[in-house]
Amino acid sequence: MAPEDFSHLSLRSIAHQVRSELAAAGLPVTPEDPPPGTAGAQVAIDVAGNRVTVGWETHAILRDAAHDAWGDDPFGKGAELAAFTRLRTTIHTTMRDSMSTILTAAGFEVVKATEQLHVLRRLEMSPWQARRDAHFDSRHERKVTTWRQREEG
Repeated sequence: MAPEDFSHLSLRSIAHQVRSELAAAGLPVTPEDPPPGTAGAQVAIDVAGNRVTVGWETHAILRDAAHDAWGDDPFGKGAELAAFTRLRTTIHTTMRDSMSTILTAAGFEVVKATEQLHVLRRLEMSPWQARRDAHFDSRHERKVTTWRQREEG
């Protein structure tokens, strides 16, 4: 399959495909317009950049605890806030790298930014999607053949 870039596919379609790939991998994926505090992979359309962005949002339990620690130490000099910063950085880096690996294996061209990914284009169809589409096409052809036989008979 030839590379498909955003001039041929809508950003909305690519965002849907990215969500599908991450969900197929078993990751929680937030809805298109997630309510505040929703954890998981967040896929957004960046119209100005002509790309899809992917980030990771931690659970509200971790975010609330980190905000409380910051409230107790607004100048960031304590060990607790430093521990939260390390944990958050580790989680975001690990999830960014993992999602990059998954999306690349699924056929996307991905660029890592500081805390998110930029999906530039789809290079090839994911194996599970290709198999599903082939199965659908085959089933459709069998139906068409059956309908023609009924009309002729």
